[in-house]
Amino acid sequence: MRKSKQIMMAGFALWLAGCSVEGKWSLADVEPTAARRDFEFESLTLQEDGTFYAESRGPNGVETSSGTYTFGDDTLNLEAHSGERHTYNTKFITAGRLQLQGFWNGRRVYAEFDRKARSVAG
Repeated sequence: MRKSKQIMMAGFALWLAGCSVEGKWSLADVEPTAARRDFEFESLTLQEDGTFYAESRGPNGVETSSGTYTFGDDTLNLEAHSGERHTYNTKFITAGRLQLQGFWNGRRVYAEFDRKARSVAG
């Protein structure tokens, strides 16, 4: 009994470690699909030191931004060096898929990102 409890606790600890927000994420899906062209980020790198780097599509190709982030209570807050701020409710679909929830034209938007790298040192 004690051994199975230890194994269960070890599995739970591994699951928690897998749900860390740090890493490199790539946009996989946006619902509603009409919001895809207006959703800001194509890729998002959240570094262990609390900084972020993002790539988005712009009229002249790929545009980049960077700044700092905080993550807690299922909320991701991004503050770019430009002063622009974004706040998203978050949900881990799996350890490798993160959903960001925001609003577009008064409607809730769900953007799902796939993890491309686990941890990125700042």
